[in-house]
Amino acid sequence: MKVLLINSLYFPNNIGGAEISTQILAEGLYGSGHEPVVVTVSDKEHIDTVNNVKIYYISYSNLYFFISSKKYNKVLRMLWHIADTFNPVILYKIKRIIKSEKPDIAHTNNLLGLSVSAWKILRKNKIPIIHTIRDYYLLCWRSSMFNRGRNCHKQCWSCKILSAPKKYFSKYVDRIVGISSFILKQHLQSGYFGSIKKEVIYNPVKPGFLKAKSINKPLKFGYIGTISKSKGAFFLMDVFSGLNNNQIKLLIYGNARDKKNEKVIKDKYEKDNIYFCGFEDPAIIFREIDVLIVPSLWNEPLSRVILESYSNGVPVIASERGGIREIVEDGKTGFLFDPCIGGDLEEKIKRFTDDTSQIFSMSVFCLEKAKEFSQKRITEKYINVYNNLLNDNMDNYI
Repeated sequence: MKVLLINSLYFPNNIGGAEISTQILAEGLYGSGHEPVVVTVSDKEHIDTVNNVKIYYISYSNLYFFISSKKYNKVLRMLWHIADTFNPVILYKIKRIIKSEKPDIAHTNNLLGLSVSAWKILRKNKIPIIHTIRDYYLLCWRSSMFNRGRNCHKQCWSCKILSAPKKYFSKYVDRIVGISSFILKQHLQSGYFGSIKKEVIYNPVKPGFLKAKSINKPLKFGYIGTISKSKGAFFLMDVFSGLNNNQIKLLIYGNARDKKNEKVIKDKYEKDNIYFCGFEDPAIIFREIDVLIVPSLWNEPLSRVILESYSNGVPVIASERGGIREIVEDGKTGFLFDPCIGGDLEEKIKRFTDDTSQIFSMSVFCLEKAKEFSQKRITEKYINVYNNLLNDNMDNYI
């Protein structure tokens, strides 16, 4: 079976979890005897092969390459999104790839920069379409449903207007998958995708780099990701700044979204119990930390870093926002906390400092939990969806 995987970005242009998950799936499909072909956006046009997967890197055809969107003002960014809804240049390139590759099925993921109009092109070519919802791009032009420091419980007027064509084109999709029940429900409640078959398939993760079974003294908690308000980084650093405990440390892995303010942030927060470590190899990070903290304030569709933490046997403390609560077994693989309850995060941190033996017992549960998200298991689930869709599609033409 030849599967056309379409996603906004792909290796080596990794800036988030979607491209990592898509790559793991693509390579899993190849390992299962199928032929994945990837279509993605890049800053230059070329075809390459990475780990036996053929990739079409098509150059962006809009006002700017969306990776650098934060540099531009709101008006220009909204104009970019209007052009992105129906981008004839991108669609022409996708048409050529379809004609050349003749895939059996198309699996679309994040479509930022690739145009939702691609669904109509695929339908015209009688190619069955499965779409995986990985973020809020179809609902929100910021792709986050988070604005002015708070979660959006409904679409604002600008998102409704800019998303109307996306909602219209969603009727061309044959199957829908959410990476969490939460993100799937958000779209269905907003009237997307109609009454087609749907299910939840969590993100895949590769085996980790098992850390040595020893506890650091002082105890090391880790944060991994962009230092931003929506991810709760400042909330977390404020909490640690207020802790009077020299037996714990917070290691920050990642950089600030606003490079101009990075020094200001470090000057304010870097102290005896908070360390800025920059970017680092996950193999090193998960050997270094005892507990991962995911303090997200926005409703994350799913937290990929939690799955990676499990695969390394590292328990977590995570906010109960979005799809996160679906993958944390409270008291077994870590603890959930509510950012709206004062002192709740501090209390969860104290549970580990009062009884470090929990880290050992939870580590076992984490490794067991990670099996649910293995590359083999998630790939098999998608192959099952592909086969069911192809069978249903065949029935429609008999």
